[in-house]
Amino acid sequence: MLWPSSPAGRLDHRHAIWESPDDAADRFQSGVDDLAGETMIIAAHGLFMVAWLSKIGYVDSGAAAGELWTSLQFPHLLTLRI
Repeated sequence: MLWPSSPAGRLDHRHAIWESPDDAADRFQSGVDDLAGETMIIAAHGLFMVAWLSKIGYVDSGAAAGELWTSLQFPHLLTLRI
């Protein structure tokens, strides 16, 4: 999976010490799984959220994820039914 932080959605030298997108998405999913069946309100950093949305297939990784990330406002609200 690719972080959507550059126009091409590719990791670069700035991300060398970061948690991988897959690891971040897995950790996020673990929290979602803990509350399965509940209505949830989740607040998260945009990159973290987009990595998870890509992992679950809500958005394609790479350029599509990058476009979603760059479109986010601060703050931004996404309403999802998953």
